[in-house]
Amino acid sequence: MKRLFIALAVLLMTASVSYAQEFNNNFAEPNYSETSTVTKTAAYTVVSGDNHKIIRVTASSADITITLPRLSSISNGFGIKVLKTDATNYIVTVTRAGSDTIDGATSYAITKQNDFVILETTGGETDWHVRYADEIVSTNVATGVTTVGGTMAINGLDSLIYPNETTTATDTLTASQCGSTIFLNSATEYLTTLPTPSAGCYFKIVVKAAPASASYTIATNASANILIGGVNELEVDTSDDGPYSAVGDLITFVDGVAVVGDYVEMISDGTSWYLNGQTNADGGVTIGST
Repeated sequence: MKRLFIALAVLLMTASVSYAQEFNNNFAEPNYSETSTVTKTAAYTVVSGDNHKIIRVTASSADITITLPRLSSISNGFGIKVLKTDATNYIVTVTRAGSDTIDGATSYAITKQNDFVILETTGGETDWHVRYADEIVSTNVATGVTTVGGTMAINGLDSLIYPNETTTATDTLTASQCGSTIFLNSATEYLTTLPTPSAGCYFKIVVKAAPASASYTIATNASANILIGGVNELEVDTSDDGPYSAVGDLITFVDGVAVVGDYVEMISDGTSWYLNGQTNADGGVTIGST
């Protein structure tokens, strides 16, 4: 009986692997044929007849915007590939219509020659899906614009785009920015204030320019003592290694000690902020209660 059970288990596992391999082998990217193309040299709104076509955009003298059709007008599957053909610095922007979104963003900006984005919908949706995009350079949380340009690609409807923002002055974060990585980048350091806690809200804050004349600080909303957690130090040779607080309200990237690449991460349960992070030097990051 034991041998029969093992044999049956092996058979089921083999069948499962074979099925998965067959599924993967049969999967094919949508066919965007080079023979089915339209060429544009000025602003253009995509129409129903453009389904599964390549829109080749030449932005040789000015920025050009390609506007997608309203998703409410599409009842069946629809896909489009937009490609920038020229080598200039002018930008090809693929933008939504109305209140539709593009994987949560409002538009995609294509900045390099021969880079492109493929957008698809199954119909009856309010959000376009990015099926393929050349390297995602950045997503501006405030404007909802995602910039494309490079050589690396991401694939799949469920590809994740991690928003990021570079700040250079005093900044108050909002709930709409949850999920963002914030890069601190200034010769004159400043305060970053967290929003009111909301469950699942996450931030990563990274030193992009080392503090040289003052310290970067991160404060809780209304200076509430709701920071809980600690920071690892790569150099472990003093008694103050690994600062920790259970009632903190202020994180400091210390002037003259913190270096480029030091960071903290925070996630909220709706009441508190739970933090972890890393700094290169002893005392590079402190957690205080004011």
